Amino acid sequence: MTVLRTIPGSRSNNCMDLCGVDWPQRPERFDCRLQSAVRLAEPKLRVIVTTDAETPVPSVHEIWPCATWWEREAWDLYGIIFSGQPDLRRILTDYGFEGHPMRKDFL
Repeated sequence: MTVLRTIPGSRSNNCMDLCGVDWPQRPERFDCRLQSAVRLAEPKLRVIVTTDAETPVPSVHEIWPCATWWEREAWDLYGIIFSGQPDLRRILTDYGFEGHPMRKDFL
């Protein structure tokens, strides 16, 4: 992501969104999707990283500080772990909440 952000003419200067998607039928059940763009009117670049519930995805919070909030949200709601993210706390659910409510197998 650092290379994509710094190469001249890149369309990846701003982190627009980072979210999770759950595909429980796959071994690597989660997609971590990051979108970036230079301006809102231009086409966006989407990077998708797949992972399971135990394998961390590298954090991009040092490249785009705004990603801290979205990484916390993806961890809270899906259980996607981000290596290097120093602030993986609950953000939308209560601190005593058990589980991750956006997983398709959450009861």
